[in-house]
Amino acid sequence: TITSFWCGSGFRGSCHCCEKGRYKNKENPAVTLIKKVVAHRESNRKEGFDHYQFDKYEKLQLDLNNITEKFMSRGVFKKFGFMWEYVDTSEVNGKPYLPLYLTETKSQIYMRKSPKTEKEITYGLKTVGFEDFMDEQGIDYFMEKIYQDIDIYDNTILLMEKQFKSPISDIAPISYKYFILDTMEMSGTQVVKLAFQPRNPADLAFRGDLWIALDSSYAVKKVKMNITRSANINFVSAVQILQEFDFSDELKWHIVKDQMTIDYNLLTNSMGMYGKKTVTYEDIKVNEPAPDSIWAMPE
Repeated sequence: TITSFWCGSGFRGSCHCCEKGRYKNKENPAVTLIKKVVAHRESNRKEGFDHYQFDKYEKLQLDLNNITEKFMSRGVFKKFGFMWEYVDTSEVNGKPYLPLYLTETKSQIYMRKSPKTEKEITYGLKTVGFEDFMDEQGIDYFMEKIYQDIDIYDNTILLMEKQFKSPISDIAPISYKYFILDTMEMSGTQVVKLAFQPRNPADLAFRGDLWIALDSSYAVKKVKMNITRSANINFVSAVQILQEFDFSDELKWHIVKDQMTIDYNLLTNSMGMYGKKTVTYEDIKVNEPAPDSIWAMPE
């Protein structure tokens, strides 16, 4: 019955979750679905394997955003006119931005359940940037903020030193409102698209969309979410998180892409920084114990 309902203000269907404009959990097919996602959460995360290893490619990028014509016409840039050919528009807030600093890393990650250990071995690193614009200390500050691992399957998500409630946490149905928007096929998997938003606008929570697999796993196929204005994080005006998952018989559901974008608003009505982290995961292997030499390596 899940695929036959559209609910929420403006949507069609016979759902009673929004009678007279009031949101309800009772008889709400979106809440029924999210409860199944929560119930299957532990079986859909990589920590369920005794051993887990993969190749990781990570790209961290810092950009100048909200670039104006006045700024581009400054005399200091006369010799660097080619830079403006690389100005692009942000998908998060529509502001123009210019790539300023980029670092790429290739590494191998080894994880084991018992004793719980994780090792990262970096074997490729490249950094490029306009060093005149920002010193090393400034770059480290921004990178520290964006260099965070987000796990949608955790109850709480640590972001900018604040604890946000996950939209699929144990208490998700009492923390969030959910609305079924559509059903579709993604990479051969039937999914239902859910919109979610915090029940209390003052809570540290997210607003966005979930794509849930309509099979016995009830796994997250994709999530795209933003922080709300009430998060009130210093120097940050917007954060967007995008994660995509895939399925195989051996690996089950596993993350294949992880992206975080942060809009740093340093000065009111002036230029800021636009940080973006993109991580892709390849050559994933499960339940293959790593050699003892891996665990013996220093941190």
